[in-house]
Amino acid sequence: ILDFGLARFGHAPDHSTEGETQTEFTREGTLLGTLLFMSPEQVQGKPADFRGDIFSFGVVLYEMATGGAPFAADTRAGVIAAVLEREPEPPSKVNPHVPRLFEKLILSCLVKDREDRQQSMHDAAQSLRWMEDPPGAADRKPTWRILWPAIAAIAAVLFTIWLLHYREPSRAPVPVRFQIPAPPNAAFNWSDVPALSPDGRQLVFSVEVPGARPALWLRALDRTTPQPLAGTENGTFPFWSPDSRSVAFFADGKLKKTDLAGLPAQTVCDADETEGGTWAPDGTILFASSGRLQRVSAGGGTAQNVLMSDKSRGETHLGWPAFQPDGRHFLFLFDHADPRKTGIGVSSLDSPQKRPLLTTPSRAMYVKPGYLVFARDKALMAQAFDARKLELAGDPFLIAEPVGRGPYLKHLALFSVSDNGVLLWRSDASLSARIAAFAVDGRPLSPIGEASPFQDISLSPDEKHLSANIQDDTGNNGVWLVDVPTGIISRVTTDSAGGSDAVWSPDSRELVFMSTRNGDLYRKRVGGPPEQLLFKSDYDKYPAQWLRDGFILFIAQEGREFYRVPLAGSQKAELLYQSEFSKDQPLVSPDGRWIAYNALDSGRWEVYVASYPSFTQRRQVSTGGGCQPLWAKQGKELFYLSLRGNLMKVDVKMALALETGRPQELFALPLRVDPVLNQYAVTSDGRKIFVLENLNQGPQPMNVMLNWTTGLPR
Repeated sequence: ILDFGLARFGHAPDHSTEGETQTEFTREGTLLGTLLFMSPEQVQGKPADFRGDIFSFGVVLYEMATGGAPFAADTRAGVIAAVLEREPEPPSKVNPHVPRLFEKLILSCLVKDREDRQQSMHDAAQSLRWMEDPPGAADRKPTWRILWPAIAAIAAVLFTIWLLHYREPSRAPVPVRFQIPAPPNAAFNWSDVPALSPDGRQLVFSVEVPGARPALWLRALDRTTPQPLAGTENGTFPFWSPDSRSVAFFADGKLKKTDLAGLPAQTVCDADETEGGTWAPDGTILFASSGRLQRVSAGGGTAQNVLMSDKSRGETHLGWPAFQPDGRHFLFLFDHADPRKTGIGVSSLDSPQKRPLLTTPSRAMYVKPGYLVFARDKALMAQAFDARKLELAGDPFLIAEPVGRGPYLKHLALFSVSDNGVLLWRSDASLSARIAAFAVDGRPLSPIGEASPFQDISLSPDEKHLSANIQDDTGNNGVWLVDVPTGIISRVTTDSAGGSDAVWSPDSRELVFMSTRNGDLYRKRVGGPPEQLLFKSDYDKYPAQWLRDGFILFIAQEGREFYRVPLAGSQKAELLYQSEFSKDQPLVSPDGRWIAYNALDSGRWEVYVASYPSFTQRRQVSTGGGCQPLWAKQGKELFYLSLRGNLMKVDVKMALALETGRPQELFALPLRVDPVLNQYAVTSDGRKIFVLENLNQGPQPMNVMLNWTTGLPR
């Protein structure tokens, strides 16, 4: 009885373990038993005083009178929400024998605002003594006497509690951990970051559902079931308005926003190759697009440049802005040609001047009462930060681990914070896969080599090697070679260039890839000297194929533009195709007359074939969703993946006009489909399939910690 939810170890950094279920008993080192008795101010992390005991005492009275807790819920998050927002059911509705005056005392102890609550244990004791012999007691029904033994016992301990409380100082709130699972039959978008609302009450995140377009979902922390947000299909990198009423996000080359009141999503402006955004109290949105920072009114308009990367200082691009409390200054991440110099900078809307703040390859967020939160490797760190002086103080310290990173954006540490002490992070972004092999009839063959964090693969024309994109623990990408007969892995790219999306030369001796440092194309001879710059521009270029006629086919502007650039001569890029809808995985047929690709034109990824290079005679060849087309048997077969992960095959006849047969389902592949990656490869005869088998054990839940700043150094 003397606990009331306040007994805890004040210096313990973590008082519960993930996966624990709620119990009614206090256990050493946990909050699981006492959460039902905690006052609203204690749950919110505010300083507690004697009125918190009065609230907890009211909970005890309620349980004695009704046999149940006033704020019961299925989860800890639900209990917290009930304590903060829900009024308890009047005891007399649960137990009709509860006297009116006793009910009044109970409810006066459970008032959420402590200023309006019973103000002392002495007053509560006096009320109980008065109830023992109230005026007119002789005329009352005998049911009133049922509660006398309990009331007498409570009155006996009230004065003792009142005295003991003043001998102890107020205790700080205790950190509480719990997890949020993915919605049923769905998975969190592994390359996106969830976003907590500024008030810490809601969470928005990207969800992948088989057979449907990814979309943003919303979950209130006091609810157990999330809901999809209408109009947010293909939405990524969400961020909140300061009043927690609207969410901005990026989709289909646009910056959009949606109002949680149910209004349709609205387009704010164009936005290509985005890396995050932030929303100021005056309605200014600052976001990263194509390596620079731009601003636009939340009401819509044309974006204006705010900050550009300084090439003379080695900066390659800027991203992940985050406003400071004044709504003028902001943090941002600058990527440097030398990875050791990549870090966090600070600048202002009122001046193009910027200065470095911290060297670390991670996005950063400021949170009250004065911390900068960022990642180092897989550790989530915090450091004291003066938001007025824009200066760091002291040393950084660990607050959680491991924290995941986006598999394609190495600086995207997957965490979010709110000013009221809520911290959220994901730890499942790291990839673990092995290269499995199957016969075309689905029979498993011997896998190739050991498991690694593979992201995509491409089979060399001579079928002796696979190129693979591998991400290390720091988030840096590189191109590696996998020897098919032996499984031996060797690195191709240097640390200074990074690399992804490698394509093979027709003779299997060279590779062209995109540098993850600057988005330019590089050429590398296998086993030869370091890579050489092939083509440079101010936008990212994703190579798709090394064509037999001496051109490199590549994608730009988030898949809305296809180009080709010659390997020799002027090296001027030629625009082949432009569309308002994202497309990916273009692949020209062996005879050079047709091109297959997947596109979002219908609102769902489907596979199309068109004449090349005119992009006429276009036709859809997949049904029910499809992606990652690959030619085989000299163009007589076209393989692709269904969005549910099944390997599909279409027979093709190449005459004056292309003829395609009905898609045939071959067998299910052990992977989670990503339409913009190369997750499998097919031999030229169409008889053997190499697959990146996903070894991660299902979607991992998100981690949440309340009151995480308790006891931290300042």
